[in-house]
Amino acid sequence: LYLVTGVVGTILIWSSEEGSWWDFSVVFKLAIAASNAWGLFLVSTLMGYGLVGVPRTLWQAASYREALEMNYARAPAFHEEKVSAMYEVDDIVRDVQVAVAASSGTSRAEFANQMWHELERDPISAEACRSF
Repeated sequence: LYLVTGVVGTILIWSSEEGSWWDFSVVFKLAIAASNAWGLFLVSTLMGYGLVGVPRTLWQAASYREALEMNYARAPAFHEEKVSAMYEVDDIVRDVQVAVAASSGTSRAEFANQMWHELERDPISAEACRSF
């Protein structure tokens, strides 16, 4: 759209003859009018959402009943994520306990080597450790 407008405007300016009605002041005024029209079009198009959306958001934020219903709807998903995270933490704690029990009597360097070899078996964990 901008390219077509620019090409047409350039052709009109180049095709103008000396002393015709297409002098610089007329083209300048036409460009100002076109930019104002484009701005008014954008404002009228985009402001419709803002005039409706902002008060709707404020109205919904002020309504305790709607907020409570929305939180009731989101609660099962949050509970599921919490339970999943709890199981993941339990698995990690169990793995650490097994590793500590297996490393009793070894030095820290040997324990670190054992852990590194365990991580190398799992490429995703190894990449995560290398990023630190």
